[in-house]
Amino acid sequence: MPSRFGRRMLIALGILLLVVGVLGGLGRVGWLPVGVWTGRIAAHHGALMVSGFLGALIGLERAVAWGRRWGYLAPILALVGSALLIGGAPRQWSAGVFLLSSALLGGLYARLYRRRPSLEMRVMGAGALCLLVAHGLWMLGFPYGQLVPWWMGFLVLTIAGERLELSRLLRLTRGAVVAFTLILLLAVAGYFLSVWNYGLGIRVEGAAYLLLSFWLLRYDMARRSVRQPGLSRYTALALLVGYGWLGVAGLIRLLWAGWPGQMAQDAALHAFFLGFVFSMIFAHAPIIFPSILGVSVAFGRFFYVPLVLLELTVALRVVGDLVVGFSGQRWGALLNALTLALFLETMAGSVIRGRRGTEAVREPVR
Repeated sequence: MPSRFGRRMLIALGILLLVVGVLGGLGRVGWLPVGVWTGRIAAHHGALMVSGFLGALIGLERAVAWGRRWGYLAPILALVGSALLIGGAPRQWSAGVFLLSSALLGGLYARLYRRRPSLEMRVMGAGALCLLVAHGLWMLGFPYGQLVPWWMGFLVLTIAGERLELSRLLRLTRGAVVAFTLILLLAVAGYFLSVWNYGLGIRVEGAAYLLLSFWLLRYDMARRSVRQPGLSRYTALALLVGYGWLGVAGLIRLLWAGWPGQMAQDAALHAFFLGFVFSMIFAHAPIIFPSILGVSVAFGRFFYVPLVLLELTVALRVVGDLVVGFSGQRWGALLNALTLALFLETMAGSVIRGRRGTEAVREPVR
Protein backbone atom coordinates (compact mmCIF):
# COMPACT_ATOMS: atom_id res chain seq x y z
CA MET A 1 0.00 0.00 0.00
CA PRO A 2 1.30 3.52 -0.79
CA SER A 3 2.65 5.48 2.12
CA ARG A 4 0.53 7.93 4.06
CA PHE A 5 2.36 10.69 2.19
CA GLY A 6 1.38 9.13 -1.15
CA ARG A 7 -2.29 8.99 -0.18
CA ARG A 8 -2.15 12.59 1.00
CA MET A 9 -0.65 13.65 -2.32
CA LEU A 10 -3.51 11.95 -4.18
CA ILE A 11 -6.05 13.76 -2.01
CA ALA A 12 -4.24 17.07 -2.56
CA LEU A 13 -4.26 16.57 -6.33
CA GLY A 14 -7.93 15.62 -6.16
CA ILE A 15 -8.76 18.83 -4.29
CA LEU A 16 -6.76 20.82 -6.84
CA LEU A 17 -8.79 19.16 -9.58
CA LEU A 18 -11.99 20.06 -7.71
CA VAL A 19 -10.89 23.70 -7.69
CA VAL A 20 -10.20 23.62 -11.43
CA GLY A 21 -13.55 21.96 -12.10
CA VAL A 22 -15.39 24.57 -10.03
CA LEU A 23 -13.59 27.34 -11.92
CA GLY A 24 -14.82 25.69 -15.12
CA GLY A 25 -18.35 25.85 -13.80
CA LEU A 26 -17.94 29.55 -12.99
CA GLY A 27 -16.64 30.07 -16.52
CA ARG A 28 -19.79 28.47 -17.94
CA VAL A 29 -22.02 31.07 -16.26
CA GLY A 30 -19.81 34.05 -17.12
CA TRP A 31 -17.87 34.70 -13.91
CA LEU A 32 -14.47 34.18 -15.59
CA PRO A 33 -13.11 36.02 -18.65
CA VAL A 34 -13.11 34.00 -21.86
CA GLY A 35 -9.69 32.61 -22.75
CA VAL A 36 -8.08 29.46 -24.08
CA TRP A 37 -7.58 27.88 -20.66
CA THR A 38 -10.84 29.06 -19.09
CA GLY A 39 -12.74 28.06 -22.20
CA ARG A 40 -11.20 24.60 -22.09
CA ILE A 41 -12.03 23.91 -18.44
CA ALA A 42 -15.51 25.34 -18.93
CA ALA A 43 -16.11 23.01 -21.89
CA HIS A 44 -14.93 19.99 -19.89
CA HIS A 45 -16.48 21.02 -16.55
CA GLY A 46 -18.62 17.88 -16.25
CA ALA A 47 -15.83 15.46 -17.17
CA LEU A 48 -13.39 17.08 -14.74
CA MET A 49 -15.88 16.89 -11.89
CA VAL A 50 -17.25 13.36 -12.46
CA SER A 51 -14.65 11.30 -14.33
CA GLY A 52 -11.82 13.27 -12.74
CA PHE A 53 -12.50 14.43 -9.20
CA LEU A 54 -15.26 11.99 -8.17
CA GLY A 55 -13.71 9.11 -10.11
CA ALA A 56 -10.40 9.67 -8.32
CA LEU A 57 -12.04 10.12 -4.91
CA ILE A 58 -14.16 6.96 -5.12
CA GLY A 59 -11.28 5.03 -6.69
CA LEU A 60 -8.99 6.05 -3.83
CA GLU A 61 -11.53 4.97 -1.22
CA ARG A 62 -11.92 1.57 -2.89
CA ALA A 63 -8.14 1.19 -3.27
CA VAL A 64 -7.67 1.79 0.45
CA ALA A 65 -10.36 -0.81 1.17
CA TRP A 66 -8.59 -3.35 -1.09
CA GLY A 67 -5.13 -2.60 0.28
CA ARG A 68 -3.04 -3.59 -2.76
CA ARG A 69 -0.76 -1.26 -4.71
CA TRP A 70 -2.27 -1.91 -8.14
CA GLY A 71 -5.63 -0.61 -6.93
CA TYR A 72 -4.22 2.90 -6.70
CA LEU A 73 -3.79 2.98 -10.48
CA ALA A 74 -7.54 3.71 -10.79
CA PRO A 75 -7.46 7.11 -9.01
CA ILE A 76 -4.03 7.94 -10.48
CA LEU A 77 -5.30 7.41 -14.04
CA ALA A 78 -8.40 9.49 -13.30
CA LEU A 79 -6.08 12.36 -12.37
CA VAL A 80 -3.90 11.75 -15.45
CA GLY A 81 -6.94 11.81 -17.75
CA SER A 82 -8.00 15.11 -16.19
CA ALA A 83 -4.53 16.57 -16.69
CA LEU A 84 -4.72 15.62 -20.38
CA LEU A 85 -8.07 17.40 -20.71
CA ILE A 86 -6.79 20.52 -18.99
CA GLY A 87 -3.63 20.47 -21.11
CA GLY A 88 -5.59 20.37 -24.37
CA ALA A 89 -4.74 16.82 -25.46
CA PRO A 90 -7.08 15.18 -28.00
CA ARG A 91 -10.34 14.16 -26.39
CA GLN A 92 -9.84 10.50 -27.33
CA TRP A 93 -6.59 10.39 -25.32
CA SER A 94 -8.33 11.56 -22.17
CA ALA A 95 -11.29 9.26 -22.81
CA GLY A 96 -8.92 6.32 -23.24
CA VAL A 97 -7.14 7.00 -19.95
CA PHE A 98 -10.48 7.45 -18.17
CA LEU A 99 -11.67 4.20 -19.74
CA LEU A 100 -8.71 2.35 -18.29
CA SER A 101 -9.25 4.01 -14.90
CA SER A 102 -12.89 2.90 -14.78
CA ALA A 103 -11.93 -0.62 -15.90
CA LEU A 104 -9.49 -0.83 -12.98
CA LEU A 105 -12.19 0.47 -10.63
CA GLY A 106 -14.45 -2.31 -11.87
CA GLY A 107 -11.62 -4.75 -11.17
CA LEU A 108 -11.38 -3.44 -7.61
CA TYR A 109 -15.06 -4.11 -7.04
CA ALA A 110 -14.71 -7.60 -8.53
CA ARG A 111 -11.90 -8.35 -6.06
CA LEU A 112 -13.87 -6.91 -3.15
CA TYR A 113 -16.90 -8.96 -4.19
CA ARG A 114 -14.82 -12.14 -4.11
CA ARG A 115 -13.74 -11.22 -0.61
CA ARG A 116 -17.30 -10.50 0.54
CA PRO A 117 -20.11 -11.42 -1.91
CA SER A 118 -23.21 -9.27 -1.39
CA LEU A 119 -25.94 -7.41 -3.25
CA GLU A 120 -24.51 -4.06 -2.23
CA MET A 121 -21.11 -4.92 -3.73
CA ARG A 122 -22.80 -5.95 -6.99
CA VAL A 123 -24.66 -2.62 -7.03
CA MET A 124 -21.44 -0.62 -6.54
CA GLY A 125 -19.72 -2.73 -9.18
CA ALA A 126 -22.57 -1.92 -11.58
CA GLY A 127 -21.85 1.74 -10.86
CA ALA A 128 -18.27 1.26 -12.03
CA LEU A 129 -19.60 -0.39 -15.19
CA CYS A 130 -21.78 2.69 -15.82
CA LEU A 131 -18.64 4.82 -15.67
CA LEU A 132 -16.94 2.41 -18.07
CA VAL A 133 -19.85 2.70 -20.52
CA ALA A 134 -19.73 6.51 -20.28
CA HIS A 135 -16.07 6.52 -21.24
CA GLY A 136 -16.68 3.99 -24.01
CA LEU A 137 -19.38 6.23 -25.50
CA TRP A 138 -17.01 9.17 -25.14
CA MET A 139 -14.34 7.37 -27.16
CA LEU A 140 -16.94 6.60 -29.84
CA GLY A 141 -17.63 10.32 -30.22
CA PHE A 142 -20.91 10.65 -28.32
CA PRO A 143 -21.53 14.18 -26.96
CA TYR A 144 -21.33 14.95 -23.27
CA GLY A 145 -25.12 15.16 -23.02
CA GLN A 146 -25.45 11.45 -23.70
CA LEU A 147 -22.73 10.60 -21.21
CA VAL A 148 -24.57 12.34 -18.37
CA PRO A 149 -27.08 9.53 -17.61
CA TRP A 150 -24.20 7.05 -17.26
CA TRP A 151 -22.20 9.46 -15.10
CA MET A 152 -25.24 9.85 -12.87
CA GLY A 153 -25.64 6.07 -12.79
CA PHE A 154 -22.07 5.68 -11.57
CA LEU A 155 -22.74 7.93 -8.61
CA VAL A 156 -26.28 6.75 -7.82
CA LEU A 157 -25.34 3.08 -7.80
CA THR A 158 -22.17 3.70 -5.79
CA ILE A 159 -23.99 5.71 -3.13
CA ALA A 160 -27.05 3.43 -3.07
CA GLY A 161 -24.84 0.36 -2.65
CA GLU A 162 -22.97 1.95 0.24
CA ARG A 163 -26.19 2.97 1.97
CA LEU A 164 -27.73 -0.50 1.49
CA GLU A 165 -24.62 -1.96 3.13
CA LEU A 166 -25.23 0.12 6.25
CA SER A 167 -29.01 -0.30 6.18
CA ARG A 168 -28.51 -4.06 6.52
CA LEU A 169 -27.93 -3.32 10.20
CA LEU A 170 -31.65 -2.54 10.41
CA ARG A 171 -32.54 -6.02 9.10
CA LEU A 172 -34.46 -4.92 6.02
CA THR A 173 -37.47 -6.95 5.01
CA ARG A 174 -37.36 -9.02 1.84
CA GLY A 175 -39.91 -6.66 0.30
CA ALA A 176 -37.68 -3.64 0.95
CA VAL A 177 -34.69 -5.32 -0.70
CA VAL A 178 -36.80 -6.40 -3.70
CA ALA A 179 -38.15 -2.85 -4.08
CA PHE A 180 -34.60 -1.45 -3.89
CA THR A 181 -33.43 -3.86 -6.60
CA LEU A 182 -36.37 -3.12 -8.93
CA ILE A 183 -35.85 0.64 -8.58
CA LEU A 184 -32.19 0.35 -9.57
CA LEU A 185 -33.06 -1.93 -12.49
CA LEU A 186 -35.50 0.76 -13.64
CA ALA A 187 -32.72 3.35 -13.48
CA VAL A 188 -30.35 1.13 -15.49
CA ALA A 189 -33.10 0.58 -18.08
CA GLY A 190 -33.34 4.37 -18.37
CA TYR A 191 -29.59 4.64 -19.04
CA PHE A 192 -29.79 2.14 -21.91
CA LEU A 193 -32.93 3.75 -23.34
CA SER A 194 -31.26 7.16 -23.34
CA VAL A 195 -28.76 5.96 -25.97
CA TRP A 196 -31.56 5.31 -28.49
CA ASN A 197 -34.36 7.55 -27.24
CA TYR A 198 -32.91 10.23 -25.00
CA GLY A 199 -36.19 11.78 -23.84
CA LEU A 200 -37.78 8.47 -22.88
CA GLY A 201 -34.63 7.23 -21.16
CA ILE A 202 -34.34 10.37 -19.05
CA ARG A 203 -37.97 10.14 -17.99
CA VAL A 204 -37.52 6.52 -16.90
CA GLU A 205 -34.32 7.46 -15.06
CA GLY A 206 -36.08 10.39 -13.38
CA ALA A 207 -38.90 8.16 -12.17
CA ALA A 208 -36.34 5.75 -10.71
CA TYR A 209 -34.53 8.55 -8.84
CA LEU A 210 -37.80 9.81 -7.40
CA LEU A 211 -38.65 6.31 -6.16
CA LEU A 212 -35.12 5.77 -4.83
CA SER A 213 -35.29 8.99 -2.82
CA PHE A 214 -38.49 7.74 -1.16
CA TRP A 215 -36.86 4.37 -0.45
CA LEU A 216 -33.78 5.96 1.12
CA LEU A 217 -35.86 8.35 3.21
CA ARG A 218 -37.92 5.38 4.42
CA TYR A 219 -35.29 2.69 5.00
CA ASP A 220 -31.89 4.35 5.42
CA MET A 221 -30.43 4.12 8.89
CA ALA A 222 -29.99 7.92 8.89
CA ARG A 223 -33.59 8.07 10.12
CA ARG A 224 -32.40 6.57 13.39
CA SER A 225 -28.95 8.10 13.70
CA VAL A 226 -30.39 11.62 13.30
CA ARG A 227 -31.60 11.26 16.90
CA GLN A 228 -28.04 10.79 18.16
CA PRO A 229 -25.78 13.72 19.10
CA GLY A 230 -22.58 14.98 17.49
CA LEU A 231 -21.18 13.64 14.24
CA SER A 232 -23.94 11.02 13.86
CA ARG A 233 -26.64 13.70 13.73
CA TYR A 234 -24.67 15.89 11.34
CA THR A 235 -24.05 12.97 8.97
CA ALA A 236 -27.67 11.86 9.11
CA LEU A 237 -29.03 15.34 8.39
CA ALA A 238 -26.70 15.76 5.41
CA LEU A 239 -27.79 12.38 4.06
CA LEU A 240 -31.51 13.01 4.48
CA VAL A 241 -31.34 16.42 2.80
CA GLY A 242 -29.29 14.86 0.00
CA TYR A 243 -31.99 12.23 -0.56
CA GLY A 244 -34.48 15.05 -0.88
CA TRP A 245 -32.37 16.64 -3.62
CA LEU A 246 -32.23 13.29 -5.42
CA GLY A 247 -36.02 13.32 -5.48
CA VAL A 248 -36.06 16.89 -6.80
CA ALA A 249 -33.63 15.95 -9.57
CA GLY A 250 -35.70 12.89 -10.43
CA LEU A 251 -38.93 14.89 -10.57
CA ILE A 252 -37.42 17.51 -12.87
CA ARG A 253 -35.91 14.81 -15.14
CA LEU A 254 -39.29 13.11 -15.24
CA LEU A 255 -41.22 16.27 -16.17
CA TRP A 256 -38.77 18.15 -18.41
CA ALA A 257 -36.72 15.38 -20.03
CA GLY A 258 -35.49 15.73 -23.56
CA TRP A 259 -35.85 19.50 -23.90
CA PRO A 260 -32.36 20.62 -24.97
CA GLY A 261 -31.46 24.12 -23.91
CA GLN A 262 -34.10 24.31 -21.19
CA MET A 263 -32.90 25.70 -17.90
CA ALA A 264 -34.80 22.87 -16.21
CA GLN A 265 -32.07 20.52 -17.29
CA ASP A 266 -29.44 22.65 -15.57
CA ALA A 267 -31.66 22.64 -12.47
CA ALA A 268 -31.93 18.85 -12.50
CA LEU A 269 -28.19 18.33 -12.98
CA HIS A 270 -27.21 20.68 -10.16
CA ALA A 271 -29.91 19.36 -7.84
CA PHE A 272 -28.30 15.96 -8.45
CA PHE A 273 -24.56 16.70 -8.55
CA LEU A 274 -24.49 19.51 -5.99
CA GLY A 275 -27.57 18.88 -3.87
CA PHE A 276 -27.38 15.08 -3.75
CA VAL A 277 -23.77 14.10 -4.42
CA PHE A 278 -22.04 16.90 -2.50
CA SER A 279 -24.40 16.43 0.45
CA MET A 280 -23.08 12.85 0.51
CA ILE A 281 -19.50 14.16 0.40
CA PHE A 282 -20.15 16.66 3.20
CA ALA A 283 -21.71 13.85 5.25
CA HIS A 284 -18.90 11.34 4.85
CA ALA A 285 -15.79 13.52 4.61
CA PRO A 286 -15.26 13.76 8.41
CA ILE A 287 -15.38 9.94 8.54
CA ILE A 288 -13.55 8.84 5.39
CA PHE A 289 -10.75 11.42 5.18
CA PRO A 290 -9.22 10.49 8.56
CA SER A 291 -9.02 6.85 7.47
CA ILE A 292 -7.42 7.64 4.12
CA LEU A 293 -5.06 10.33 5.35
CA GLY A 294 -4.19 8.89 8.74
CA VAL A 295 -5.18 12.06 10.59
CA SER A 296 -7.63 13.00 13.31
CA VAL A 297 -10.55 15.33 12.58
CA ALA A 298 -12.07 17.42 15.36
CA PHE A 299 -15.81 17.54 14.76
CA GLY A 300 -17.80 20.54 15.95
CA ARG A 301 -20.94 22.52 15.20
CA PHE A 302 -18.98 24.64 12.75
CA PHE A 303 -19.46 21.81 10.22
CA TYR A 304 -23.11 22.80 9.96
CA VAL A 305 -22.24 26.20 8.46
CA PRO A 306 -21.04 24.97 5.03
CA LEU A 307 -23.74 22.27 5.04
CA VAL A 308 -26.56 24.78 5.52
CA LEU A 309 -24.99 27.14 2.97
CA LEU A 310 -24.71 24.30 0.46
CA GLU A 311 -28.41 23.54 0.66
CA LEU A 312 -29.39 27.22 0.47
CA THR A 313 -27.13 27.98 -2.50
CA VAL A 314 -28.28 24.87 -4.39
CA ALA A 315 -31.88 25.97 -3.79
CA LEU A 316 -30.99 29.41 -5.16
CA ARG A 317 -29.37 27.79 -8.21
CA VAL A 318 -32.34 25.50 -8.90
CA VAL A 319 -34.96 28.22 -8.41
CA GLY A 320 -32.86 30.54 -10.58
CA ASP A 321 -33.02 27.97 -13.36
CA LEU A 322 -36.74 27.33 -13.11
CA VAL A 323 -38.10 30.85 -12.57
CA VAL A 324 -38.02 33.01 -15.69
CA GLY A 325 -36.45 36.43 -15.17
CA PHE A 326 -34.76 35.47 -11.90
CA SER A 327 -30.95 35.68 -11.94
CA GLY A 328 -30.43 33.17 -9.15
CA GLN A 329 -28.65 30.69 -11.41
CA ARG A 330 -25.55 32.86 -11.90
CA TRP A 331 -25.35 34.02 -8.29
CA GLY A 332 -26.14 30.53 -7.06
CA ALA A 333 -23.15 29.20 -9.00
CA LEU A 334 -20.81 31.74 -7.38
CA LEU A 335 -22.15 31.05 -3.89
CA ASN A 336 -21.89 27.29 -4.53
CA ALA A 337 -18.18 27.77 -5.26
CA LEU A 338 -17.64 29.87 -2.13
CA THR A 339 -19.47 27.27 -0.05
CA LEU A 340 -17.21 24.48 -1.32
CA ALA A 341 -14.19 26.64 -0.48
CA LEU A 342 -15.57 27.16 3.04
CA PHE A 343 -16.05 23.42 3.45
CA LEU A 344 -12.44 22.73 2.45
CA GLU A 345 -11.29 25.37 4.95
CA THR A 346 -13.50 23.78 7.61
CA MET A 347 -11.97 20.36 6.96
CA ALA A 348 -8.44 21.78 7.08
CA GLY A 349 -9.17 23.61 10.33
CA SER A 350 -10.66 20.48 11.88
CA VAL A 351 -7.49 18.53 11.05
CA ILE A 352 -5.38 21.20 12.79
CA ARG A 353 -7.65 21.08 15.84
CA GLY A 354 -7.48 17.29 15.77
CA ARG A 355 -3.69 17.43 16.02
CA ARG A 356 -4.07 19.58 19.11
CA GLY A 357 -6.07 16.84 20.78
CA THR A 358 -9.59 18.24 20.41
CA GLU A 359 -12.38 15.64 20.24
CA ALA A 360 -11.23 13.73 17.22
CA VAL A 361 -12.92 11.42 14.75
CA ARG A 362 -11.10 8.32 13.57
CA GLU A 363 -13.24 5.68 11.92
CA PRO A 364 -12.41 2.92 9.41
CA VAL A 365 -13.32 3.16 5.75
CA ARG A 366 -16.67 1.44 5.24
